[in-house]
Amino acid sequence: MEDQPKQQAAPDVVRLERRLLREVKARKEAEALLEQKSADLYQLNQQLKDQVDRIEVLRQSVDMATDGIGLTDGEGRFIYMNTAHAEMFSYTVEELIGQPWSILYSDAEADRINTSIFPILVDRGSWRGESYGLSKEGRTIVQEIVLTFLPSGGLICATRDISDRRKREIYARDLETRLQKAEREAALFSLGNAVAHDFNNLIAAISGNAALLKDSLKEDFDNYHRANQIEIATAQAANVIRSLNVERSNETKDQSPLDLSELIRTGLQITDAIKPYDIIVDARMPEEATVISNEVVLTRCLLNIVKNAFDAMDGKGTLKLRLTQNPATCRFSKKSETIFLGEPSGQRRWSIQISDTGCGIPADKLSRIFDDFFTTKPDMTGSGLGLQALKMLANTGLSRIKVETEEGVGTRFTIDFYDPVPVSRTKPEKTQNLSNQTPMDRTGSRILLVDDNALVGRMLEDLLLQLKFKPDWIDDPRDALQSLETHDQTYDLVITDLTMPYLDGAEFTKRLKAMHPDLPVIIYSGQASLIEQSPLYASILQKPISVEKLSDAIRNALSNIS
Repeated sequence: MEDQPKQQAAPDVVRLERRLLREVKARKEAEALLEQKSADLYQLNQQLKDQVDRIEVLRQSVDMATDGIGLTDGEGRFIYMNTAHAEMFSYTVEELIGQPWSILYSDAEADRINTSIFPILVDRGSWRGESYGLSKEGRTIVQEIVLTFLPSGGLICATRDISDRRKREIYARDLETRLQKAEREAALFSLGNAVAHDFNNLIAAISGNAALLKDSLKEDFDNYHRANQIEIATAQAANVIRSLNVERSNETKDQSPLDLSELIRTGLQITDAIKPYDIIVDARMPEEATVISNEVVLTRCLLNIVKNAFDAMDGKGTLKLRLTQNPATCRFSKKSETIFLGEPSGQRRWSIQISDTGCGIPADKLSRIFDDFFTTKPDMTGSGLGLQALKMLANTGLSRIKVETEEGVGTRFTIDFYDPVPVSRTKPEKTQNLSNQTPMDRTGSRILLVDDNALVGRMLEDLLLQLKFKPDWIDDPRDALQSLETHDQTYDLVITDLTMPYLDGAEFTKRLKAMHPDLPVIIYSGQASLIEQSPLYASILQKPISVEKLSDAIRNALSNIS
């Protein structure tokens, strides 16, 4: 009987052991499951953290974007906006969150968006175009906008302020219009003055010979009268030619401060439409560079240099443009030829250098590239007026042009800009009134006469001989300078025409004065109004020149020689 409880206890222990084993197994399975769930949770947490990090990076990127980005809810109220979007309209982000999108537009523009843009947006899901926003202070903002529908019914708005770009486009169009007008005016001006110059030479020759004829016919009344009528008729013809002269508009005369960097950017924008695909334009410039110049004339210069460079490179090459205060001074190439235009004084402020890898300019044609109607382009593809603007620029005294070129290598233009020379405040010395004095007799004085036209040169030489002077006529200003430089002859006075090949009268006078500052110069032209008054000239005469005016000018000029 005593063994019965022991036998009964045995199954209970077995059951307990089995139960304990099941519980241990269950605990291990639970621990394994917990461990797996913990690992899964950790992995999900890491994925969530990575997503949060990516969202944060995306948010920061959107916040730091230069373009404006905004989100609206289904009711059209802003629920998100980056800083660029708010600042575009002079608001803070906090001021706009919760506000309707229409706060950024005038009533008329908001109505246009609602009635014209939203129907397209609903139909297509997105819309791209331009709109006119309204800043907090009431300033109009020209926007480029992309609108996209969200599944929630709201909108994503991406916008960019193109007000400056639009202003530049408007400025470029306006400048193009003025440039076209200036080009037409330049062509008319050059053609009219070229015709007037040739006619004035003929009239001057006829008039001068008529005066000489009159002097030899004093005893023959009838023929003297006929010669006098010829002289009167030529004077009237000269007045008719003078009345046909084309005046340049003030738009090409005025000098004012302008930003070279902005002007170059606009000019390159204009030429982009004609740039061959395989030509690389490498332009470097500061944000701002102010000089005193003429906007239209300078733009014509730059555009024509760039266009000529495109043509010279025949569709492939590199055009380099540099705006700097320290231009390259090294020689353009080993065998390059150089020509200068203009001799300004004062301090150099900025320089533009434009170089190409084109065909270059033939050395024998380099000296003529600034002449009206001269072109190196074949088959009359050029007008010969493109670089005329550079002469106008150089004549201001505020710019100097340097051209370096070598055939087969390319060409480099350098335009230096100088500060205006301060006007002296010293009182001018009193000059004697020569008209009230009898000039001393200087007959027999040696006079150098420079005129490329044979008819006018010979006629004036005869007039000077009749006035008892000793003239030497030279038809090439370069030869005249060489004669003065080598001191082959000593002269008391120089008389020169304005319009001549190779060197015009103004440039000839500057170079002459550099050698002989005290040698008086009389300059004449059929367009005497084009000659700027200058201490360089003893007198400025209008063709045709009467014997009396020529005599008075000579004697007054010689009277000032001590």
